[in-house]
Amino acid sequence: MAVVATLLLGTVLADTAFANFDAGKRAADGGDYVAAYNAWKPLAEGGDARAQYALAVLLEQGKGVEPDYAQAMYWYLKAAEQGHRAAQFNLGNMFRAGRGAPADDAEAVRWYRQAAEAGYAPAQLNLGYMYATGKGVESDAAAAVGWYRKAAEQGETRAAYNLGSMYASGQGVEADAEIAQSYYQQAADAGVIDAQYALGRMYRDGAGIDVNDGEAVRWLRQAAEQGHARAEFYLGTMYGLGRGVEQNHEQAVFWFARAARKDVVEAQEMMCTAYALGRGVKVDVVKAYAWCEVAAANKSKDAREVRANLVPSMKKEQIEQAEEVARILRKDYIKTQAQ
Repeated sequence: MAVVATLLLGTVLADTAFANFDAGKRAADGGDYVAAYNAWKPLAEGGDARAQYALAVLLEQGKGVEPDYAQAMYWYLKAAEQGHRAAQFNLGNMFRAGRGAPADDAEAVRWYRQAAEAGYAPAQLNLGYMYATGKGVESDAAAAVGWYRKAAEQGETRAAYNLGSMYASGQGVEADAEIAQSYYQQAADAGVIDAQYALGRMYRDGAGIDVNDGEAVRWLRQAAEQGHARAEFYLGTMYGLGRGVEQNHEQAVFWFARAARKDVVEAQEMMCTAYALGRGVKVDVVKAYAWCEVAAANKSKDAREVRANLVPSMKKEQIEQAEEVARILRKDYIKTQAQ
């Protein structure tokens, strides 16, 4: 009878714990993080790994409580030691970023590995990255490919993009453009911006596959419309050359300007030339000089030459104005990067 009573008591306690955890989840889902914290805290203190993990997330993100990275790490560790994969992954992220403890890539790798070996796809992706970059572990491109592949097989789309890059460059595997294209396509279809750009470039440049200007424009546009700087530049080149779209210098300048303001030097060169020659915009020596100045600061020899050719036709006041415009353009870029 004592055994039966103990079993019944254990069942009741477990049911209560589940009910209290679910109450916390409902509160969090409704935006009441204070109530969620209060529901999960006693469960976490009682050893419930789910509650320990959930509590750590609130502490890390400052929801319902003041952000406290040290306490977040404490609870992630408690859950991770019980085999909670997401906690192991987040603990790895904390060590990698130096939140709650000094940055330690080796510790990040240790926790990523535990979650990865338990089949957690985000950890497999990050462990692959650590091998690819040699952070916290000896660089090993083949091992990176292996972990990327495991993550991609579980639908981790960023891992599919990374695999595409490995096959495109021949790192850790024999270079194979068709396989690279396949992985890029998988990631691009899922909305990975870098993959959309990479796929657009493959179609534009014929990098191991047939040139297809229509597909190049399609994928470059998708990435460019989401703010990918180099996609903006290359989409501008497609409009400027009339490849895959009707030639339109105004549209070319539109996309060059977006990329140029994100410090893409090739786009800055194109803006310099556009204003100097009146291609897609009215001739404006002040703006031409300003963009040449910005590109020249990025070590563009072509921009220096165009700037030198502009000087004889400009007044001193125009040069001073252009230099001020250039300072504003650089300041705007620095401000954008800081946001």
